[in-house]
Amino acid sequence: MSAIQALHGATSGRPNQYTVNIYDNAMSPTAGEGDFALIDMTKGLETGAGIFLFQAASGDAWIRRIQMMIDGTLNIISDNVEIENELIHRDQVDIIGRVEWIARKV
Repeated sequence: MSAIQALHGATSGRPNQYTVNIYDNAMSPTAGEGDFALIDMTKGLETGAGIFLFQAASGDAWIRRIQMMIDGTLNIISDNVEIENELIHRDQVDIIGRVEWIARKV
């Protein structure tokens, strides 16, 4: 997988919330390698633009900002300025859930 190592399991007794370990720097400075993200699997694109965990047709999973465009395409946005944004069709990805928070070691 390209943005997460694995789902770690339910947190806080809520079966639809999972933590994932981020292992790339595509969302830096917002989130970076070694940070953890809490994913709410009950929230998808209907909640509006935001940071989401999604899976591509290739099977790779990513954490990126996603913005729905007027024509229905998705603008996939990396916070890292060295990585270009990408426009894709909605049917090319499966939205797993919305990132609710990000934590890092100090």
